[in-house]
Formats: sequence, C-alpha cells, structure tokens
Amino acid sequence: MTPSDHSSASPSPNGEKYPVRLITFRDLDRVWYRVDNTGFNKIGYITRKNTVVHPRWNRGLTEAVLSRVQRYPHRLFERIASTQTEADNVEAFFTQNTPSVELFNLGFQAIARANDLSFFENPIRIPVLDDISPQEFERRWEIFSSTLRQADMIFVLDSTSLISKLIARFDHGTWSHVGNYSGEGTVVEAIAQGVVERDIAVYRNPRYRLGIYRHKTLDPKSATRMVDFMRSQLGRPYNFRALMRLAVLKLFGIRPGRGVRPPRPNEVTPNDLARSDRVVLICVV
Repeated sequence: MTPSDHSSASPSPNGEKYPVRLITFRDLDRVWYRVDNTGFNKIGYITRKNTVVHPRWNRGLTEAVLSRVQRYPHRLFERIASTQTEADNVEAFFTQNTPSVELFNLGFQAIARANDLSFFENPIRIPVLDDISPQEFERRWEIFSSTLRQADMIFVLDSTSLISKLIARFDHGTWSHVGNYSGEGTVVEAIAQGVVERDIAVYRNPRYRLGIYRHKTLDPKSATRMVDFMRSQLGRPYNFRALMRLAVLKLFGIRPGRGVRPPRPNEVTPNDLARSDRVVLICVV
C-alpha cells in the first residue's frame, strides 16, 4: 500500500512541521520483490541521517544511502507527525529495533493506513541486546523483579545457547522463549520437559537476557483467569511437532494461516508476540 502524498496531520500551532519521510522505488531485486502496478518493488523509511531502511532479498533489512537509492526510479512521500515526540517515536521504531521485515511492514502499514501515528507510541518492540556486565545484570534484575505483575510475559534469550540464538534468528527477532508470570514469584512456561511452574529465580543468571512485556488492556480479573488457565496446562508435554512445523514456516518466510485462517496459539512465536501492538515492552535485563 502506498501512502497518500498529503500530510496526515496539521502543523503544530507554532507552525513547525515534524515530517516522517518514506520512499518507494524500483531496483533489480526482481526475484524476491516483484514490481507491482505502481511500477515499484521496494518501500523504505528515510532516516534523519538521510539513509533508507528497507527490506532486502533474504528477508532481512538493510540500510542504504538515500542518494544512492534515488538513482533508481522512485517516489518520495511525506507524512506530518503531530508532535516532535511522535516523529521521534517513528524514527526509533525504524532504527532502534532488532532488524525485522515483519516489524518493518507493520510500521509501514500503520503509516499508510492510519490518520494518526499512535501505533508508534511504544516504538521499541524487539530491543537490541547490548552486552552487559554481571554487576549491571544484578542492577537490572532488581528493577525487573520489582516491576513484574501478574500475567506479565517474560521473554528469554539464553546467550550461551546456540539453539536459543538460532531460534531467535530464524524468528527474525531477539527472543527464543516466553513464559507467564504467576504473580507469586513463579513463571509458568513450556520447556523440553513439558509445561512447568518454576521459581523466577531460575533466570537470575547473567547468561539469560530477559524482557517484560505487558498486555495493554488486561484487567486484574482477566490476569488471574489467564494464570489459572496456564496452570491448568501444567504437566502437558512439549509440542515438538508444532515447533518443527513452525520452524520450517519461519525459515521459508511463510506466515501461518496466511489467507485462510488466523494463526493458532501454538503458531505464534515469541517475537510475533513482541511485534504485536497489543503488548508493551516494560523492562529489559
């Protein structure tokens, strides 16, 4: 979808404008990105550094100099944010998340379709995990443990596990695992041994990188019901067959249920959840 040429918001009362710049263009990557009826086959976000963030042939994102992209047939678009903060959020969304074509497309669709930019209020969905010291881990753990609420989702990456890293990579994101916080110092999660409830302290180790994601519209009663449901699953075996099927779909860039039905619960990956605008990233360890 191509955004309108016109601005989506009026300039601020003091006359300042906060532009969000986009570009559609055509390059030689005709195998993975075919030219549509507009005559273009790529879309991109123009950063404040005058670079273009756009999808590339192997389902990743790349960043190219704007002047180089403009050598191809192209068309520029501009949408006006209501405030500087709104424009800053859009910039952060496209430049500070772990590169993900799925996330990029969600952002572009939000700009193209919406009359406002509220989709970007929480711009960091899949954070880039910088290395931290054991001391910094402990400092963040204290914040993490005091921030948790019932039914929060705890996202995990085991930085010492090749399998964990491969899962995150194939899922085009940061995380490889997710569990639900009970509100009583435990996490309910599906591991190789099945669905279990464990003390949250099992993750108090610098090898684990953690994130708290919170549902935007979950009231206390609904949170309790969610935890009760998760506990009702305790003892169930891990669904390795569904995991393998999902891994194959992700490897070939196939979205489960595409064009037929919505994805089933066991077809939604940790990074799919993180990309959703139904949850908010609260804290990262």
